[in-house]
Amino acid sequence: VGFVRSFRAAAGTSLGYDMDGVVFAEVPGLYKDMPDFGQRETFYRELHDRIAATPGVADVALGYNTPWYYNRNELVRVPGRDSLPPVPDYVFPVFDAVTPDYLETMRLTLRSGRWITNADGAGAAPVMVITESLARLYWPGESPIGWCIQVGEIPACREIVGVVGDIRFAGTLDAP
Repeated sequence: VGFVRSFRAAAGTSLGYDMDGVVFAEVPGLYKDMPDFGQRETFYRELHDRIAATPGVADVALGYNTPWYYNRNELVRVPGRDSLPPVPDYVFPVFDAVTPDYLETMRLTLRSGRWITNADGAGAAPVMVITESLARLYWPGESPIGWCIQVGEIPACREIVGVVGDIRFAGTLDAP
């Protein structure tokens, strides 16, 4: 009885994205087999294009992480702020590096700002989209659009261009 109740609760929990018809695949070993970043970038671009050309495939997107399997979180800094509140259960935000079509392919809900586009690619200023919960945590009562976040040891500041509805990408289904 407890298992059935738990399964029903899990099945009724919104993930913030639509998994219907979505297939995830992992490409292991590229960092060892292709240590050159340019080689990996070319490989992924060609992989993306080949999958997109496959009959029956509606959308294709690439991300660094796979939901519920591997998630990355690192120290973040917001220039102009001395400290940031910890993210519940993680201390630092969980994030992913994705292709511009990822957010729409996963059918996330854009709450404010804009999606990442192809114009945000190589040569453009780095950008990011955050969730509503992170926006409320770091910018209570104000819009995060236009602010920037530094991730890890990379000095480049990523400008926040959009806010999406909350998603469940890691952790447990009952976590905030």
